[in-house]
Amino acid sequence: MSDFSRLHTSDGVCILDVQLIITMAGYFSRKILAKVMEQSKFLKIMEN
Repeated sequence: MSDFSRLHTSDGVCILDVQLIITMAGYFSRKILAKVMEQSKFLKIMEN
């Protein structure tokens, strides 16, 4: 039980939240980047 309670200290929760936010931000930025790349390719095709 000592390990479990240690995981739920304010510091532990804060660290977990930061890691989660960084992970989510990385995931969404990759998705957005992929969409932008697709659109720019599409625009280049339209220009030709």
